[in-house]
Amino acid sequence: MSEIKILVGYHKPSKLYKSDIFVPIHLGRAVASQVSKDGQLNSKDYQWLLENMIGDDTGDNISQLNRQFSELTGIYWAWKNYDKIGNPEYIGFMHYRRHLSREALASYKEYEIIACEESYPYTLKEQFISVHGENPYIHFCETLSSDERTLFESYMNQKEGYFYNIFIMKKDVFFEYCSFLFDKLFKYHEKTNYSEMSYYNQRMPGFMAERLTGQFITQFNHTVKSFPVEFKEEEEKRSISPQYQNEKSICICFACDDKYAPYLTVALQSIKRNNLSGTNYDICILDGGISSVNKRKIEFLKESNFSVRFVDMKPFLSDYDETLFSLNAHFTISTYFRFFIPQIFSDYERILYLDCDIVIHHDLNDLFFTDMQSKSIGAVLDTEMQRALFINEGNMATYLENTLQMKNPSKYFQAGVLLLDIKKLQQVNFTKKCLERLQQIQTPKYVDQCVLNSLFDGDIFFLDQKWNVEWHIPYYVPVLDRQLKPQLYLDYMEARNNPFIIHFSGAIKPWNDCSVELSEYWWLYARETPFYEMILTQYTQKEHQPFMVKASICEMRNYVKKLLSYYRYKILSKITFGKIRKHYKQKRKKVKTYLKDMKQ
Repeated sequence: MSEIKILVGYHKPSKLYKSDIFVPIHLGRAVASQVSKDGQLNSKDYQWLLENMIGDDTGDNISQLNRQFSELTGIYWAWKNYDKIGNPEYIGFMHYRRHLSREALASYKEYEIIACEESYPYTLKEQFISVHGENPYIHFCETLSSDERTLFESYMNQKEGYFYNIFIMKKDVFFEYCSFLFDKLFKYHEKTNYSEMSYYNQRMPGFMAERLTGQFITQFNHTVKSFPVEFKEEEEKRSISPQYQNEKSICICFACDDKYAPYLTVALQSIKRNNLSGTNYDICILDGGISSVNKRKIEFLKESNFSVRFVDMKPFLSDYDETLFSLNAHFTISTYFRFFIPQIFSDYERILYLDCDIVIHHDLNDLFFTDMQSKSIGAVLDTEMQRALFINEGNMATYLENTLQMKNPSKYFQAGVLLLDIKKLQQVNFTKKCLERLQQIQTPKYVDQCVLNSLFDGDIFFLDQKWNVEWHIPYYVPVLDRQLKPQLYLDYMEARNNPFIIHFSGAIKPWNDCSVELSEYWWLYARETPFYEMILTQYTQKEHQPFMVKASICEMRNYVKKLLSYYRYKILSKITFGKIRKHYKQKRKKVKTYLKDMKQ
């Protein structure tokens, strides 16, 4: 005989608790194909539940009543099929996201019942009525005998109670509890007209069971110990399988939070508009907290050859202290989701990663099926970094060579568009190496992009500049032709004049300022998304802000630096003579023009 078994109730995939003690059970398997409060269970999630746990639909069961009885279908199954879990001396129940604490698990032998108690400033009856209404309470009491009702009312007039149907009980106490519980619930169920109740209250037997569980614990003379419940909702770390079996399908990965959801949708629409070859697109979004409302709007773009799926990133981040992920400027933690791509897409050969602040203006077939000549990553040279290196701005060469330990600083790439060879990245243990290097660097200037450059220096296939045109460089640097090597300048300007992918990198975005160069491309696709009216409303409602308010920190520093130079040249042009005075006047005039351009 096993000493203890704790059933863990699931109705959808989440972190799997399975061991000699924990027994995961799929609640409501008999009705799993029906729509529930959480929506429709897809085939892959259902298969995961089938493969990883027992169902509550075997032997003597009430699985088909799950929509009314909730987790009680699992408790009933354990009662009637006790031998199937090894006839343990102690039996427990908890939920995939509501757990018994470690202290509770360590104390079960000392008591007949371990449970979770809570107290309120009002009675349990008042609490129930405030949530569910008075009629369900009255109707339940009417199904009880006079003596039963007296005892139930006595418990409900207390201010402390046991909730969640979470417990550990000795075997004989558990059987006594189940007899007490289901005798009353079945009588109530048979006399209840659910069609007259709200959708939320369809689970009334489950809600009433919480109160009956508390009554049982307090009414009978058992030794009881209470512990607080722990809330842990974690999705299972699961890799993604290809949506299409066609070899010519393209998988694209984005990382996004709720703030950027509207702008991600613009990028998606631009991909659809330029799918001239009719390719199947397998779109996977690494989800950093996108709301259900925004997810539905994004999914509005789905078609038979344009799949959209979301990957919850919480399980992949749960093993790490979030302070590890250094952030600055406008970056958010979602930028580091790229580190986990080889884990998530282990069944794929190749993934195209794209930032959300882009638009695609060309068929991506030409990019995705590029021959990378045995390199691990395909990317575009970072033009802005090359500019900084050329004029030694911010002592950038020292940073790349010493901090990032790059042997080829002139090969620093931009990470907003990445073509990833998944198998090669798995071979080098990509995720582990990225996190270790991040820990070494600690505060990379350009977050994960610097980490990737530090690790893959020399293992990059460089793509044409057209595949990642950084729109903002001439905007910040009007004299760009003086700060880039000739061929790089020509390549960049050619790409900018005929872009395949426009990357709205930097602090100024087209959805905030439609006057910026190349923003017309972004608004062209934005008009065709479900977010267009919202984006337009937010844009028109914004008050005109002074230049120094809306500028980024980088812009402000640059502006102040140029302003100080202007006053320096102004003074020098007055205290010097001849050619030197003329020289400083010209410099003052040039900086004045530059400052004027920055304010526009």
